[in-house]
Amino acid sequence: GRVWGVLVAGRGTAAGSAATAKSTHTPVRVYSALFDSRRVANRRGWRPSRDPFEEKANFPDEFLGNTYSLNFSLCKQSLVPRNNAYQNLFPRGLQMLTRAPVDSASKAVVVKEGDGSSLPTYVLESDSSLADGDTPVSLADFRLLFKTLRRSLSTSPDLFVTDAALGSDPRVEVATRVLTDSAVVGLYMHHMLPRARLPADAEDVTPVLNVYVTDRIAFSSNEDADVSLFDRPFVARDLGKGNLVVVGSPSTAFLENTIADFYAQYVAAKHPEVDVIAAGASRDAAGLTSLVFDFDANPYDTARGFADSAAAAGGIILHDGGIARVWDGVHSADLAPARGDLLHTAAGGTYTTTSLPKRGNAVTAPHQVVILTRGSGKNFPAVGTLAAKDALPLLSRFVKAGSSVRLEQIVTSAGNVVVVKSKNGTSANLAQALSADSLAKATKLSANQAKKLLPK
Repeated sequence: GRVWGVLVAGRGTAAGSAATAKSTHTPVRVYSALFDSRRVANRRGWRPSRDPFEEKANFPDEFLGNTYSLNFSLCKQSLVPRNNAYQNLFPRGLQMLTRAPVDSASKAVVVKEGDGSSLPTYVLESDSSLADGDTPVSLADFRLLFKTLRRSLSTSPDLFVTDAALGSDPRVEVATRVLTDSAVVGLYMHHMLPRARLPADAEDVTPVLNVYVTDRIAFSSNEDADVSLFDRPFVARDLGKGNLVVVGSPSTAFLENTIADFYAQYVAAKHPEVDVIAAGASRDAAGLTSLVFDFDANPYDTARGFADSAAAAGGIILHDGGIARVWDGVHSADLAPARGDLLHTAAGGTYTTTSLPKRGNAVTAPHQVVILTRGSGKNFPAVGTLAAKDALPLLSRFVKAGSSVRLEQIVTSAGNVVVVKSKNGTSANLAQALSADSLAKATKLSANQAKKLLPK
């Protein structure tokens, strides 16, 4: 079922007639999954060549992986692709080009997650976002890093560019470009990043934030500067120019949280009227929204929200218009994977990442606030309610960018802070849909007791 491309040696010479060329040329077979004619023919609007040996002279010589407008756009960022560069490649194409295994039953891409441990973070010494735990780096070292990074990405066999946005509400979205040499990361970003309205010409795309993700970068042996800082996996941040670099093979959860933190820092610096909190949200069958805080989990891993039947990934945006989500993708252990999805295998089990069928919801305010606890809680009742004034000091650590007046307004306006003590060590069921049944399953309550804690 595969079709092999043929490169004819001696083309363009005065070697003789077409008949002579047919009898003397030596074919060189080149195979790419994207040129599989059987698969290409099955895609609507795609037509394979009638004669695979037909010689053509095309100008402009544009094809999937070589688009002049995208190349010009990348040149503005000092990236000159030597090979293929794809902008917002469709999931099937990303799956064809990935080296990860594919689940035989669902045809989803299988991703084996790492331990999720943090990486050292390098920040320009003059950057306003420099914080405790960050390693300051000189301007000379930073320039060397980006010079080498761009050279490395320019020479990669495939460069995947995702032009989208961070922030599911158009009122708070920030144009974002993710550049990576990994098809798995490109597929993950395809599912996670909210779609944005893009200009017809890729050269006119003007991203505010640029995220570079690669396994490794190789420094030249004759570099004068000390490159020992960059000989291991790391994160580098330049908030002033909107650049984030992730080098290594971290877990997708770590990558997601790192990008969300970068977005939160940018929003805090540029849009003080907007806050990003490490919380989740859930909608019940009646369409009422609950803001969810998992108090015993890492605040940045609380990432749930706004999906009707699955837990969506995280971070909640508070702004004058209400609340929205940072991401547009969905993570769920209960969601059946399909072709083009990501099937993650981790120590705690498996879960699926996929796209929401429509853009993430934005609501004016949540109906109630839910605090999840698994027994740490000296400050919490086992199951019950908590006054807003008592809840606010406990929830302040979930605000990524400092204290928030909007959080106080939302908690106060909700007027109902529900505390739930989970017996099974996970908040997945509760975060998916705060129904009486799922609340009863996640706690020691009966269904009738759970109903009393939920809005009528």
